[in-house]
Amino acid sequence: MRQLTYRHRLYDFLHRLTTSNKEPASSATVAFDRGQQALLRGNRWMAVPPIAARILMALLDQSGTIVSESKLIHAGWLGEPRGPSDLYKQIRTLRILLEVDPHRPCHLITRRGLGYLLQDVTETTARRKPRKSDGEVGNPDG
Repeated sequence: MRQLTYRHRLYDFLHRLTTSNKEPASSATVAFDRGQQALLRGNRWMAVPPIAARILMALLDQSGTIVSESKLIHAGWLGEPRGPSDLYKQIRTLRILLEVDPHRPCHLITRRGLGYLLQDVTETTARRKPRKSDGEVGNPDG
Protein backbone atom coordinates (compact mmCIF):
# COMPACT_ATOMS: atom_id res chain seq x y z
CA MET A 1 0.00 0.00 0.00
CA ARG A 2 1.42 3.37 -0.98
CA GLN A 3 1.92 6.04 1.61
CA LEU A 4 -0.44 8.99 1.22
CA THR A 5 0.87 12.52 1.25
CA TYR A 6 -0.57 15.18 3.52
CA ARG A 7 -2.60 16.62 0.63
CA HIS A 8 -4.12 13.24 -0.25
CA ARG A 9 -5.05 12.60 3.37
CA LEU A 10 -6.62 16.08 3.57
CA TYR A 11 -8.68 15.57 0.41
CA ASP A 12 -9.78 12.14 1.64
CA PHE A 13 -10.83 13.66 4.98
CA LEU A 14 -12.69 16.52 3.27
CA HIS A 15 -14.45 14.12 0.93
CA ARG A 16 -15.65 11.99 3.86
CA LEU A 17 -16.67 15.13 5.77
CA THR A 18 -18.70 16.65 2.95
CA THR A 19 -20.35 13.38 1.86
CA SER A 20 -21.39 12.31 5.34
CA ASN A 21 -25.01 13.35 4.67
CA LYS A 22 -25.26 10.78 1.84
CA GLU A 23 -27.73 12.97 -0.03
CA PRO A 24 -28.47 11.92 -3.60
CA ALA A 25 -26.92 14.21 -6.21
CA SER A 26 -30.25 15.10 -7.81
CA SER A 27 -31.88 16.33 -4.59
CA ALA A 28 -28.96 18.34 -3.23
CA THR A 29 -29.61 22.07 -3.09
CA VAL A 30 -26.43 24.03 -3.79
CA ALA A 31 -26.29 27.76 -3.13
CA PHE A 32 -23.49 30.27 -2.45
CA ASP A 33 -23.57 33.34 -0.22
CA ARG A 34 -21.06 35.93 -1.48
CA GLY A 35 -21.14 38.00 1.70
CA GLN A 36 -20.37 35.10 4.04
CA GLN A 37 -18.28 33.21 1.45
CA ALA A 38 -20.24 30.13 2.45
CA LEU A 39 -21.76 27.31 0.46
CA LEU A 40 -25.07 25.64 1.28
CA ARG A 41 -25.32 22.04 0.12
CA GLY A 42 -28.47 20.25 1.20
CA ASN A 43 -29.01 21.66 4.69
CA ARG A 44 -25.35 22.18 5.56
CA TRP A 45 -23.34 25.44 5.43
CA MET A 46 -19.64 25.21 4.62
CA ALA A 47 -17.08 28.02 4.58
CA VAL A 48 -15.22 28.46 1.29
CA PRO A 49 -11.53 29.52 1.32
CA PRO A 50 -10.92 33.03 -0.14
CA ILE A 51 -9.21 32.06 -3.42
CA ALA A 52 -11.74 29.31 -4.11
CA ALA A 53 -14.55 31.76 -3.26
CA ARG A 54 -13.29 34.31 -5.82
CA ILE A 55 -13.11 31.56 -8.47
CA LEU A 56 -16.62 30.42 -7.58
CA MET A 57 -17.89 34.02 -7.84
CA ALA A 58 -16.35 34.34 -11.32
CA LEU A 59 -18.08 31.11 -12.34
CA LEU A 60 -21.40 32.30 -10.84
CA ASP A 61 -21.15 35.59 -12.75
CA GLN A 62 -21.15 33.55 -15.97
CA SER A 63 -23.22 30.60 -14.75
CA GLY A 64 -24.24 28.29 -17.55
CA THR A 65 -21.38 29.38 -19.81
CA ILE A 66 -17.83 28.07 -20.10
CA VAL A 67 -15.23 30.24 -18.34
CA SER A 68 -11.61 29.96 -19.50
CA GLU A 69 -8.79 28.93 -17.19
CA SER A 70 -7.03 32.26 -17.72
CA LYS A 71 -10.12 34.21 -16.55
CA LEU A 72 -10.43 32.00 -13.47
CA ILE A 73 -6.74 32.39 -12.63
CA HIS A 74 -7.08 36.16 -12.97
CA ALA A 75 -10.19 36.16 -10.76
CA GLY A 76 -8.74 33.88 -8.10
CA TRP A 77 -5.38 35.56 -7.68
CA LEU A 78 -6.41 39.09 -8.67
CA GLY A 79 -4.07 39.26 -11.63
CA GLU A 80 -1.05 37.79 -9.84
CA PRO A 81 0.77 35.46 -12.23
CA ARG A 82 -0.11 31.84 -11.46
CA GLY A 83 -0.09 28.62 -13.42
CA PRO A 84 -2.82 26.12 -14.25
CA SER A 85 -1.70 23.76 -11.48
CA ASP A 86 -2.68 26.40 -8.88
CA LEU A 87 -6.12 26.60 -10.47
CA TYR A 88 -6.51 22.80 -10.50
CA LYS A 89 -5.94 22.70 -6.73
CA GLN A 90 -8.66 25.28 -6.17
CA ILE A 91 -11.05 23.51 -8.56
CA ARG A 92 -10.47 20.33 -6.55
CA THR A 93 -11.32 22.17 -3.33
CA LEU A 94 -14.50 23.55 -4.91
CA ARG A 95 -15.53 20.11 -6.15
CA ILE A 96 -15.11 18.67 -2.66
CA LEU A 97 -17.48 21.35 -1.38
CA LEU A 98 -19.96 21.38 -4.28
CA GLU A 99 -20.27 17.77 -5.30
CA VAL A 100 -21.68 14.70 -3.62
CA ASP A 101 -19.01 12.74 -5.49
CA PRO A 102 -16.09 14.98 -6.58
CA HIS A 103 -14.90 12.27 -8.97
CA ARG A 104 -18.19 12.51 -10.91
CA PRO A 105 -18.98 16.22 -10.89
CA CYS A 106 -22.41 17.45 -11.88
CA HIS A 107 -22.09 21.13 -10.79
CA LEU A 108 -18.54 22.09 -11.81
CA ILE A 109 -17.81 20.53 -15.19
CA THR A 110 -14.47 20.55 -17.03
CA ARG A 111 -14.64 21.30 -20.75
CA ARG A 112 -11.23 20.16 -21.99
CA GLY A 113 -9.37 22.86 -23.86
CA LEU A 114 -12.10 25.42 -23.13
CA GLY A 115 -12.46 25.91 -19.38
CA TYR A 116 -15.03 25.20 -16.68
CA LEU A 117 -18.82 25.25 -16.58
CA LEU A 118 -20.85 25.85 -13.40
CA GLN A 119 -24.44 24.67 -13.41
CA ASP A 120 -27.30 24.28 -10.92
CA VAL A 121 -25.73 26.54 -8.29
CA THR A 122 -27.69 29.57 -7.12
CA GLU A 123 -26.92 32.56 -4.93
CA THR A 124 -28.49 33.02 -1.51
CA THR A 125 -28.10 34.94 1.72
CA ALA A 126 -26.88 33.02 4.75
CA ARG A 127 -29.14 32.97 7.79
CA ARG A 128 -26.13 32.59 10.06
CA LYS A 129 -22.38 32.74 9.88
CA PRO A 130 -20.84 29.28 9.26
CA ARG A 131 -18.75 27.92 12.11
CA LYS A 132 -15.45 26.10 11.72
CA SER A 133 -17.21 22.97 12.96
CA ASP A 134 -19.53 23.18 9.92
CA GLY A 135 -16.72 21.87 7.75
CA GLU A 136 -14.57 24.85 6.85
CA VAL A 137 -12.10 23.81 4.20
CA GLY A 138 -8.55 25.05 4.40
CA ASN A 139 -6.29 24.56 1.42
CA PRO A 140 -2.70 23.79 2.40
CA ASP A 141 -1.51 25.52 -0.77
CA GLY A 142 -3.62 28.58 -0.01
